[in-house]
Amino acid sequence: MIALLAALAARAEVTFLPVESVAAFPDAVAPNALQYACASNLNELETLFRERGLLLSQELIYSTKQYAVCHIYYEPTVPGYRASPESRPIQGLYVAVDPLSFIVRTEPNGDSLSIAKQALPLIDRPLDVTLSIPGGFDPELWPGALAFHFGESKHRFQMRKSGSSSSHPWAQDHQKAGEVDGRLCILVPRRIFEGRRDDGETFGPMLDRLDDPVFTRSKLSWEGGDIQFTTDPRNPERLVLMHGGVGRYYWGLGLTPAESSYVLTAEFGADLAIDLTPTSMHADYAAMALPKGGVVLVSRSTGNDPDLFLAAAGVIERLFGARPPPAWLDFRRFLETWDKDLATAAGPLRGLIRGVARSLPSYEYPEDPELERNLTAYVGEQCGGDPTSCFGGPGKNAMLERAPDLLRRSSNQSAAIALFDLAAERMLGVMEAQLPREASPRELALEGVAETFEKLGFRVIRVPYIYAPKLHDAWPGVAYVNSLVDGDRIFMPALGLGRLETEMFADIQQQLGPDYQVIPVNAWASVLSNGGVHCVFGIVRAPSGGGGTH
Repeated sequence: MIALLAALAARAEVTFLPVESVAAFPDAVAPNALQYACASNLNELETLFRERGLLLSQELIYSTKQYAVCHIYYEPTVPGYRASPESRPIQGLYVAVDPLSFIVRTEPNGDSLSIAKQALPLIDRPLDVTLSIPGGFDPELWPGALAFHFGESKHRFQMRKSGSSSSHPWAQDHQKAGEVDGRLCILVPRRIFEGRRDDGETFGPMLDRLDDPVFTRSKLSWEGGDIQFTTDPRNPERLVLMHGGVGRYYWGLGLTPAESSYVLTAEFGADLAIDLTPTSMHADYAAMALPKGGVVLVSRSTGNDPDLFLAAAGVIERLFGARPPPAWLDFRRFLETWDKDLATAAGPLRGLIRGVARSLPSYEYPEDPELERNLTAYVGEQCGGDPTSCFGGPGKNAMLERAPDLLRRSSNQSAAIALFDLAAERMLGVMEAQLPREASPRELALEGVAETFEKLGFRVIRVPYIYAPKLHDAWPGVAYVNSLVDGDRIFMPALGLGRLETEMFADIQQQLGPDYQVIPVNAWASVLSNGGVHCVFGIVRAPSGGGGTH
């Protein structure tokens, strides 16, 4: 009784202060979940943390004018939760699919559905696969679409409404699987923002629908692609967290990087954190741990590469086809006498690239005249001349029933136009990034990441990362580490850069040796839309105890 009274007295001396929230991202943290604990002496803090089973780090203690000692304070959403490392086998996958791709059966273009269709047949053992499908089409159409896309698959499929009217293809960001006492537990973020305030409300219903007993809503907002786990190569019992800076961006910019790492380590049950924040991108763009051998793939930025310059130009050449703008013809004529020396021709090349970029807004993508005539006739006959009533809500379902091929062709053209705009701008950015320039902070940070992993005992393999610094706020680039790893198979994103990519994959395969197999996957739409292969899968790994829910 005396000890209990003493403990209560000690707790009474501890004051909790709120961490200042980020106004741009309301409701990113549960009320009072993230605080500072302050006291007049260290013993009071140590008593509190010990009784509540929390780690008190000497490196995070600081003092203020009012308090002798303060420390960041966070109690994990699920006590005892421990995230699954990459070494655990996959037992299930979640894939968020676009309804047009799934129901209308548009042409495969490297989106989440087509990536799943490429990878799943090559995974030998049966998995539990959940397809998350936004509204807009009658669910009665789902079984037929599933049969069309996956046929007699060995995998066990489940389909569910996403709860959102908008597609969110990054299932990796929706969840993070782990275990409690050997039983499966999947944490779901409090909000998904993707850097945009409105996304918190737009995709809130999607998170609300993840209400099975296996799911638990985290007190924190985060994005799963920014949080990865492996084991310490020198001590496999230690769980290593690799994370970027997205969480701190939502919770409180006043947190130090070390405090942000502490919060994530506590939430996910890790023993050690590697902060990849200086790379200013999701962790799965910077590094990817492999299941065995203590191997980690780390991005290595490309630059001053004439072959990559020409490969990106080849993509644009294919995009323009038979109707290139005059500015591209000027560029093509210059290449006829160019000796592939980027340094000596940097000035003219930069001017030509920017000339093409200026011409893009006025470039008219070649449309199908027959398709346009058919669409105009259909809209006039069925929708009173109002296209919005044809392509939204009930009108879209009616069009699927009356003119499925017309809807499919229209959707294919719309997707092609949208991807053209993305690809042309981004490939021009890649081309300009190959011209002589100073290394960016992101590129320098990646060198530090490689050194950090090596010091911890990992075997580091550098993987090309195609980056366009001037576009980094809108597009993170092409990260080949953004891969789905299943056992000894690595499903890597392919952009379609021809011989250059073929040789790159062969080089990575040679470095990995016979322990792993590199499998390129067409991820054109995903990569252009700020993703890869890893991004599109919510991965459920088998818990160590082999049990069900927590």
